[in-house]
Amino acid sequence: MGHNLELDWIDPMTAHVTNRTGRAVFDVKLALIGSVTVEDKSDWSFEAETLPDGEFIALRSIKKDVGWATAPPFLAMSWREEDSGGDSYKRVPLVQP
Repeated sequence: MGHNLELDWIDPMTAHVTNRTGRAVFDVKLALIGSVTVEDKSDWSFEAETLPDGEFIALRSIKKDVGWATAPPFLAMSWREEDSGGDSYKRVPLVQP
């Protein structure tokens, strides 16, 4: 078990960002960087005030766009833990299994 928000692939077109911090996180922001569409949006993003521990955000209908092979996209994730002094940030490659 991790201590971050983690990207888990469910199938080749669906991924979940799961809260594995052990507690609720706040001010969650997800954004795509690069050539990819999610739910038919090339500028897909997501924000939530609170994401409880163990809960997830689904990215559905993930499709490769032109340029995926030469410049793989990333998912930028930021969140705040209640007892931390600042925001946490993670950038992960959006690489399909």
